[in-house]
Parts: sequence; structure tokens; C-alpha cells
Amino acid sequence: MLKKTFAAVITTAALLGAGAAMAQPDPNWAFSKELVEVLKNKNGYTVIKKIEAQDPAAGIWKAEGIKKVDGLEYEIVFDSTGKVISEKKD
Repeated sequence: MLKKTFAAVITTAALLGAGAAMAQPDPNWAFSKELVEVLKNKNGYTVIKKIEAQDPAAGIWKAEGIKKVDGLEYEIVFDSTGKVISEKKD
């Protein structure tokens, strides 16, 4: 009986530990809806799609977006604050 209780306690602790580790993602890869809104409102894009990390350690992202002004699709490189580093027509 004691062995089963001990095994149950160990299993529960392992599962809780794994859940806690999964609940705290690395902040370098995470981007937010607010960042997408900054790209849209501040930089004039109507659609932002295909967002991917280019350099996660530096907080550099790459995405595709459609500019409101000309309706063309651009490849955008930006940082974690929404500042556009480069953009080129796709």
C-alpha cells in the first residue's frame, strides 16, 4: 500500500512539474496580437500573415503583409516592438 501511495505522489509531482514547464513559454519566440496591431496601424498594413521567428534570441521576426497604400504584398522584417527593419515587395 505504501509503495502505491509513493508511486502516485511521484507521478503527480512529475505531471505537475511538466505542466508548469509548458505553461511558461520562452518570451523570445512569443509575439502578441498587440504587435500585429502595431504593424497594421503604425506601418500601414491591412493583412499580416506567415509570421515566423527569424532570430529569436534578438527578437527579430519575419512576416508577409499587404500594404494599405498599394495593395501589394511585402516581406517584412521587424523587431519585438513592431519597428520595421526592412520590407521588400514579394
